[in-house]
Amino acid sequence: MRASLPESSTRWIAWLARGLAQRWSVLATFAALFAVFSCAPMAEAVTAQPFTITIIDNAPVVNDNFNAYITGGPTNDADINDGISGSYSKTAFDTLVLNTTTKVARVTMPSGTSTLYSYTPYAASAPFPYTDSFRYRVGSGGSATNAAVTVRYTRNQTITFGAIPNHVYGDAAFSVASLATVTDNVTNASSGQAITFSLVSGPATVSAVGQVTITGVGTVVVRADQVGTADYRAAPSVTQSFTVAKGTQTITFPAIAAQTFAVPNPTVALGASSTSGLAVTYSITSGPGSLSGSTLTCTGAGSIVVAANQAGDANWNAAAVVSQTCTVAKANQTITFAAIANQTYANPQPTVTLGASATSGLAIAYTVTGPATISGTTLTITGVGTVTVNANQAGNGNYNAATQVPQSFTVNPGTPVITFPALAGATYNASPNPTVALAATSNSGAAVSYAISGGTGTGSIAASTLTGTSAGTITVTASQAA
Repeated sequence: MRASLPESSTRWIAWLARGLAQRWSVLATFAALFAVFSCAPMAEAVTAQPFTITIIDNAPVVNDNFNAYITGGPTNDADINDGISGSYSKTAFDTLVLNTTTKVARVTMPSGTSTLYSYTPYAASAPFPYTDSFRYRVGSGGSATNAAVTVRYTRNQTITFGAIPNHVYGDAAFSVASLATVTDNVTNASSGQAITFSLVSGPATVSAVGQVTITGVGTVVVRADQVGTADYRAAPSVTQSFTVAKGTQTITFPAIAAQTFAVPNPTVALGASSTSGLAVTYSITSGPGSLSGSTLTCTGAGSIVVAANQAGDANWNAAAVVSQTCTVAKANQTITFAAIANQTYANPQPTVTLGASATSGLAIAYTVTGPATISGTTLTITGVGTVTVNANQAGNGNYNAATQVPQSFTVNPGTPVITFPALAGATYNASPNPTVALAATSNSGAAVSYAISGGTGTGSIAASTLTGTSAGTITVTASQAA
């Protein structure tokens, strides 16, 4: 707008407007919205330049700065302090209602004089949707300029993060994504923005999408964030914590196969395992056995009770003890008893050393029938006939009794050997006749009989006495009946 210096207020205002670059500062009152107003200039005597209004949810007053220029005249700026009264209200997710009254602006001129400018909304109280435009009018005396204003929302949002259940070590990985939601503070509905998760502290790993993997025992703190977009401001972070207790582990201990006692002693590999993966240790509760690591040695027949233990660690509680019983049966044994050769009876009585043995290594006991006696392993033949010797092993705690093994042999009669000492000489007498004692013996122990078998003299024998009845030599023969 162009004018010369007038005396009237109208001309005075026009004169002031020429060449002035005017700077505006606007205060806006709002309720629960964020908007950006971008004004495009329109060709009039008064030109409105683009400006920006920043509005924060629930903040009642926000500054608004923009420039307006009046064409012609001086180009120096003048400060304009102005205010807008009214309100912005939300009627739907994407609809805003602008209610303002006339704006009054006081312009301070370089000379210290002043005048008034005003603008009114082009479409006061008219609702307009998100990113749409409305117009307002800047007045300068009798002329005005309409400029378009573009509105944007940037809303607050809130994260709701539900409690995370407590866990125990060993639980599978799990997701917390379903526990967190982000809400538009204006609509109270979901903002639809993605939530990211991270680990604050504790023995776990947390992926951006909320997958939690437990790595130890303790307290885990998880944070949920929404960093904001062009339409939403970043939501305040929310954390949740949960406790990871020690895990419960169990032991699997397969049954121990039955064994039979033997020498060398049988061994068994024990195969217990724990759900924690920690090593299992063993102990013998009762029975004839010994342990070396996971190897059980059966040192005798009977029942061996083995306990499997896992004491736990920083992450696992001790497992309940699991026991298994190994049954060790008695071993069978056999006797080896070589045949006994036939014997011939003799005097002194013959003896035989018996040599039976058992596979158990246990001592053999003997019994005998027939003309013989046994003392330990010595058999003494006491007569002629059939002798049967039985070898026995009765067993013990580790071996069953062996099957009896007999051996029989024959004792044949022996050939007697007569020992007949030389006869002493005698002097013949007619009366009484001389006598000589006969002292032959037989190794059979049987009685010896005598007979005069030759000689130049004569005599007679009664029992074991020889009587000479004439001078000369007398031959006596000792014999034993078969």
